[in-house]
Amino acid sequence: MNGFKDQTGYALTKAQLKNKWDGIKKDWRIWKRLISETGVGWSAELGTISAPDEWWKAKSQVCFFSVCLKL
Repeated sequence: MNGFKDQTGYALTKAQLKNKWDGIKKDWRIWKRLISETGVGWSAELGTISAPDEWWKAKSQVCFFSVCLKL
């Protein structure tokens, strides 16, 4: 872990790095599932998922994370 601290300046434990990695991996899976649906795309200009309002309403009832992605 000393190499990580030397490169980044952060003294993190292996457990902290694993927790961060696991959280990012979970978010990536959710994002990948959302972006693969029909009618949904990625707006490179805005850096957000673009989808019709009806889709957002339906998804916000099922998955709270989809509301966070629209913000």
